[in-house]
Amino acid sequence: MTEPNEKNDFYSPNQYKERLEYDYRMYADTYAFIQFKLGNLDTAIEYQEKVVSDGYNPDYNERYIEFLAADDQYETIIDKASIFIKEGNATQNIKEHLKTAYEKTSPQTEFEPILAQLENEAWEKLKADVKKKLLNEDAKGFTVRDLNGDDVSLEDYKGKTVILDFWATWCGPCISSFPGMQNAIDKYKDNENVVFLFVDTFENGSTREESVQNFITKNSYDFHVVIDPYAKDTSTYQIASAYNVSGIPTKVIIDNEGKMRFKDVGFSGSTEKLVSKLDAMIELIQ
Repeated sequence: MTEPNEKNDFYSPNQYKERLEYDYRMYADTYAFIQFKLGNLDTAIEYQEKVVSDGYNPDYNERYIEFLAADDQYETIIDKASIFIKEGNATQNIKEHLKTAYEKTSPQTEFEPILAQLENEAWEKLKADVKKKLLNEDAKGFTVRDLNGDDVSLEDYKGKTVILDFWATWCGPCISSFPGMQNAIDKYKDNENVVFLFVDTFENGSTREESVQNFITKNSYDFHVVIDPYAKDTSTYQIASAYNVSGIPTKVIIDNEGKMRFKDVGFSGSTEKLVSKLDAMIELIQ
C-alpha cells in the first residue's frame, strides 16, 4: 500500500487504491480474529478498529463489538453500537451487546425505547437512500419454463409486486445471499401481492435443470425458479438480456403496474441488510 508499483493496467490509480484498502480490511479482520482467539484483546481491538473504518460491513462491526465486550468496554460499545444501528449497519448480536452494555452501565435505563429510536432512524435513512434509486421503466415481458416444466409469464403476476432475482449455481455472492432471500420469502409468504421469481441465468448445458434442482433441493430453499433460455445464435440469455443484466446477483423489482422500479446489483454480505433493503423497496412502491 505504501509503494503501489504493481498496479494492473485495467485499474485506475483510485481503483487500485480502493482495491488495496478492501484487501487490507479483509486480511486485518482475519488477523484481529486470530489475535482475539489468542487472548490478545488490545491487538485485536486495535486492528478491528481499522477494519470497521466507515462501518459499512455489519459482520466486521459485529466482531469489533464482540472484542470490546470481551474487554468490558461497555461505554465504547454504547457509543459505537448505537452508530452502527442507526446507520443500518448492525446485526442482531450487536443489538444484544448494546442491551448488555446498558444493563452493565445504567441498569435503571429502559432499553427498548432507545433501541426502537435507533432502528427507526436506520429505517428512515434506508428508505431515503433507496428512494434515490427509484426507476420508472416498462418491465419487459417474458414467458419461460420453471423447474416443473410449467410455463411462467410475467403477465401471470399483473397487479402484484414482483421481485426477480437473477442468479446461477456457480455464483458465490448469489449463494451467500440466499439465506436472506429465504428469510424474505418467509416474511412475505402470507402477502399475496408480493411474488419472488428466481431467474437462473448465465449457465448452460444438457444437465442444467437437474443441477439447479439438485442445488435447490439440497439447500431446502423454497424458491420458485425459472430457467432463463440461452439463445445460441446470439449467445445471450433472454430475460437477462431484456433487463440488461450483466452481473449477478441482480434483483429487479417490478410494481403492480408493470413498471421496473428498482435494479439492485450485488450482495453486501449482510442477511439482515438484504431483507431490510427489500422491505424498503417494497414499501416505497406499494
